[in-house]
Amino acid sequence: MNRAEELFKQRQDARELSGDITNYSLPTYESSTVLNICKYAFSGAILSKLFTDPITRSNMQYEQSLVLKKDKILGYATYKRVREVYKKEGFIAFYRNFPANAIRFGVMQSFVFTCKEKLRSSKLARALPNKFTRNFLSGALAGIVPSFLLSPFEAVELIRMQTEYKSHSFGSICKMIAKNKDVRGFYPCYSLTGASAFLFRGLTFGIYDTFIFDEFNVVETFLLSYFLTSCCYVLVSPLELVVQRTFHKSSGFVYKVSQGQVISEIWNKEGIKGFYKNMGRLWTNSLTISCLLWSFDVMQRNGLDKKRSLWNIHWYKS
Repeated sequence: MNRAEELFKQRQDARELSGDITNYSLPTYESSTVLNICKYAFSGAILSKLFTDPITRSNMQYEQSLVLKKDKILGYATYKRVREVYKKEGFIAFYRNFPANAIRFGVMQSFVFTCKEKLRSSKLARALPNKFTRNFLSGALAGIVPSFLLSPFEAVELIRMQTEYKSHSFGSICKMIAKNKDVRGFYPCYSLTGASAFLFRGLTFGIYDTFIFDEFNVVETFLLSYFLTSCCYVLVSPLELVVQRTFHKSSGFVYKVSQGQVISEIWNKEGIKGFYKNMGRLWTNSLTISCLLWSFDVMQRNGLDKKRSLWNIHWYKS
């Protein structure tokens, strides 16, 4: 029984209990893998990036304001830099990289969401004890697949960015990595990168698909998805910071740097606050993923019944 049939049966049972004996029929729709990929690519690439690309560009200006520290009020510094960009280049400046971002983001997210749906509907997943466990594991495993597949290519490109390796071919750098670092050289910092993707995707999909998907109206769904993704980003932000610091200290993972050493250095010099230096990106990244979840939810709604509202939930029994 797929998700649509499951929801239909639950709502039909509820109607019968309330005395509604109308014979409703389950809407039919095509749910092939190809169709799912098209839907996910469209919503992920077009809708999410269309709304968030200008905010991403503004966030870059915010980070530059942090580095320059010319103004005491960073919000005003960010506003001035965004205004300067708009005056010089116009509104199109905020969408300068939109085609490339949309294609890259859309292909990756369509792959993740399609894998998640396939894993969740598998026999092994259906044997799991409860819905949250099934949604968590299917989302977490689907989330680490793209990073696992792309990591070798990114490792090679990072080395090719170094001046002394610019003239080297892709194959020669692969041989060099395999000779000097074996297979682990193609997956630098992957223990933290994989753990971050596993936790973030697992919790996001686990909670959203179990408690939010197709349950609330569109406005409340968006607000809940934004709150959820923000909380999940707070959880994995320290892991991403350690990867970022390791990248810089190792000159793009060219030289060997211990992750434990980086963690110890952050803790001794900056304390617990040092692990949350990436919080400036939180609202932008959260908005991108929440737009993604929201658009998927809206596109897949079957309209069988009136959505719940946060304001109509009875949190206690009278």
